[in-house]
This record gives sequence, C-alpha cells and structure tokens, in this order.
Amino acid sequence: MKKTPDYDDVFKTMKTKHKELFVPLINELYGTSYSVKDAIELLSSEGYVHFKLPDFTVIYVKSSAITPTATKVCFDFPSGESVRYENRNIILKDYSKEYIIEHKLYPYIPFYIVRYAKELSTEQDLEKVELDLAYLQKELTRLRIENELEDAAYNDMIDFIMIIIRHITNGNSSEERLVEMMGGTIFQTKTERDIEYGRTLGLEQGLEQGVIITCKDFGLSFDDTIARIMHQFSKSETDARELVGKYW
Repeated sequence: MKKTPDYDDVFKTMKTKHKELFVPLINELYGTSYSVKDAIELLSSEGYVHFKLPDFTVIYVKSSAITPTATKVCFDFPSGESVRYENRNIILKDYSKEYIIEHKLYPYIPFYIVRYAKELSTEQDLEKVELDLAYLQKELTRLRIENELEDAAYNDMIDFIMIIIRHITNGNSSEERLVEMMGGTIFQTKTERDIEYGRTLGLEQGLEQGVIITCKDFGLSFDDTIARIMHQFSKSETDARELVGKYW
C-alpha cells in the first residue's frame, strides 16, 4: 500500500472546495445547529493553535484494536499551571454507511472503504466491498438528483472515492473494476447525463423524460419529481405535473 498523502490530499481538497459539507459533521460532533448558509471561516491546519476547548476532535480513518478511544491533551503555561483535557475520538469504522448518509456526514464518505483495506489490498472477500460501493454510488446519485449535492460536489466525491480505491489497491487486478463501479474516469455534469440519456431514447423531449425516468428509478415520489422539473426547467406546477404524468 502507498504512503498516506492521498488521504491528506483528499481531505484538504474537500475542506477547501466544499467546506459547507462539514457543517452537519460539526453539528454532529459538538451538538451545535449551524446552517450551511452561515459564514464559514477556513482555518489553516498547519500552525493554528488558538482554539477554544473543547473544539477539537481526532478522527481515525484507519483503526485497530489498540486505537485509543479518546485523545488527552495537556497544556502547560508559563505560570506553571497545567490544564488537561480529554475528548472522545471518532473511529470511522464504527459508522455505518446508512448512518453517514442519513445524518449528512458526507466528508466521511471517501474514507468509508478504508475499513476494507485488507480485503482491497489482498483481493480477498470483496463481495461486501462491492455491495457497499454500489450503495454509495446509488446514494450519491440520489443526493445529486434531489439537489442535496451540487454537480461539483458530486463529481469530486466520486473522484475522491476513486483516489482512495487506487491508493489501497495500488494497481492490483481488482483496481479498475472497482473504480468503474463508481462511474469510471470520465465525469459529466448531471445535465449532461440527462441529455445523453434523453438522446439515447431518441425522443423529442429527451432531456425532460431523462430527468423524470432517472428520478423514478432512484425512488423519488411523483410530487418530488414535479418539484425537480419545476426547479430545473423553470416550469409552472401545472406544466410540470402534466409532463411528469406523461412520462411517469
């Protein structure tokens, strides 16, 4: 297996380009209720020490039986006073894929499969890995359809997962097959995918039908699909309802 800079690069890129994705995670960790619309200040991860206790958490992407469940910090001040603080660690493998999606802890998604590092590197017992990758791919697509993820966040999230897959598999014979499960290496925007889907159907209103069928395939309700059509194509509710009814 390669050294770990890929993990750091994925995390740094995600927090730089998609810092709003960390808001639900922060709320989960600290019991806060910030909104993704609140102003977000991104602090440097190098050299920044002026934090207010207890605002720190260690997240273990990889873990074992001896991974500590908490981190203890001792601050020694020039006055001679010492302050000790202990905070619970996050062990990522303790979080199910369903919990991560349900609670919008999206920054954990690219690192989810690290729990299968042994299976991925040895190419043994990959059935569970494949099932979980298929689940993540489907859920990410659903989140994109429902506008929970923008095109850039969706595409980058898929890319991040593939980077982690390549990091762990390190060129073994399963690498390309597992990467392809996440959508290959050529990325399209959601609109481009809908247009292509519509064109393959050979229909005059291929784009609209492509969106409707895609929404239905991923379990959106009739009314949610109407809302999607109204938003994406600036249609009235009456026109959107008629269009969805035609292709539902």
